[in-house]
Amino acid sequence: MKIRQNFTHPFRSLLVICCLLAGFFASANTYYWVGGSGNWSDFSHHWATSSGGSSFYLQIPQSVDDVIFDANSFTSSSKTVTVDVAGTCRNMDWTGALYTPVLTNNSGLTISGSLVFISNMSAGVGSLVFNGSATGLTITFAGKQPGGTNFNGTGSWILQDDLNQPYQYSSVYLNSGTLNTNGKTITSGNFVSNTGTTRSLIATGSVFNLYYPYGDVWNLAGSGMTSAQVSGTTINFFGTSNPGFRDDIGGHTYGD
Repeated sequence: MKIRQNFTHPFRSLLVICCLLAGFFASANTYYWVGGSGNWSDFSHHWATSSGGSSFYLQIPQSVDDVIFDANSFTSSSKTVTVDVAGTCRNMDWTGALYTPVLTNNSGLTISGSLVFISNMSAGVGSLVFNGSATGLTITFAGKQPGGTNFNGTGSWILQDDLNQPYQYSSVYLNSGTLNTNGKTITSGNFVSNTGTTRSLIATGSVFNLYYPYGDVWNLAGSGMTSAQVSGTTINFFGTSNPGFRDDIGGHTYGD
């Protein structure tokens, strides 16, 4: 019995520690960027547990975690945050960040919540994927230009300003969920929503400036589209004299 007790006691202690660590990593946390320029993957120097703090997380942000870039993130101009690995988070907020920081999105960002960029920053290149499941998620681009934008979740998103990705071969994909363009202007290579998954589009009063040189530049199709509100929507084609226009949902009246 003593041998068994000596064996089980440390085993149980180890089990408790593992459970505590699992709970820590699974719970939602708020990550604060500190230390100026650096790589997204360098959690031990840049992802602090508090604003301007010196205690750091043991891993990069996960899909349940919020990431904050604020007044304590940068202390001089044009410092660069490089997404050197596939980045994930829930909400991303740059409100209050100073000194015109730069986001270099080399490996793609997947955001399961809301996004707030600011005008006093630079950001571009790489794709943005929104895969949230909540309703009423908001996106503020503040003039930043992603290389592509994908909506893959089951939630709903509302644009707070224009989406401008003026690259001929860039795309906006609405693969699932509900996108409300909120009367804003979308500039892209094309706009595609053609899947069998449940999705809907609210684009009333919006303007789409599309530059793709061939194929279906505007593509609403697939069995999963439950509704498409496009009354008064204006679609401008710039990439080709014979653009592909596909609307298999039917019954829509577009703007001029």
